Amino acid sequence: MKIITLNLNGIRSAARKGLFKWMTRTRADVVCVQELKAHDVDLDDIMRAPGKFRGHFYHAEKKGYSGVGLNSPCAPDRVTQGIGNREADCEGRYVRADFGKLSVISVYLPSGSAGALCDAMVALAADSGLRSRLGAAAQQAVDICRADQDVAEWTKAVFGPRAS
Repeated sequence: MKIITLNLNGIRSAARKGLFKWMTRTRADVVCVQELKAHDVDLDDIMRAPGKFRGHFYHAEKKGYSGVGLNSPCAPDRVTQGIGNREADCEGRYVRADFGKLSVISVYLPSGSAGALCDAMVALAADSGLRSRLGAAAQQAVDICRADQDVAEWTKAVFGPRAS
């Protein structure tokens, strides 16, 4: 199984840079995306269903902010948006798709400042129930969690890398 994750830094911008042409060539089973920076009304048909893929998204309430998605050629049995915590869910950071006994999660974790990234991840898990959600799912099925932690270790980790 091939599962890819990437930070789009805006789905419309990524579309102009060739995201969907690239996606159709990946031969991926699931493509997880973070930082949609768009609401559902902003997505066109190609963004919702590029090639053989069908997208399942969870948008932030704030316009032009965060948002996550999963794209797969197979229809999931169930899609879960959010983790059940109003404070966290308004930011559109968690979507899960269940395919039989396999669950794939696309999550966009908040960035921390000056080494606080780890603290932010722990706080989200503890305060929002992410840890318990993952734990319960792990007892029932195989989980794959693809996350964007606002960190790219090499240029291959960034779609359309450019010099800063």
